[in-house]
Amino acid sequence: MIGLVLVAFGEWRGYPPKSPFSYFPTFVFVAAWAVVRWGIWVEATGEPRRPGWREHWLRKATDQALRWFGSFIVISILFGLLLDHLEKFPFRRG
Repeated sequence: MIGLVLVAFGEWRGYPPKSPFSYFPTFVFVAAWAVVRWGIWVEATGEPRRPGWREHWLRKATDQALRWFGSFIVISILFGLLLDHLEKFPFRRG
């Protein structure tokens, strides 16, 4: 829900898609998914857990959200660079 509010706020304020603020709602969505996966889903399905602070759902959700978001950023940057390169590539016409 917070992610949707942030997206609406960004649209209302007219932030461009490449602004730093635009990445924050994406991180909120990713973090919410990680909490659902490691906090709610594990509890609902009864998946076995190992004792210890490293296996706590909050730590696992935080680690996973940071990994997913980092991967998203790297893929987005690489894909953006590829598109920029393709736009400048001299194609022959006719």
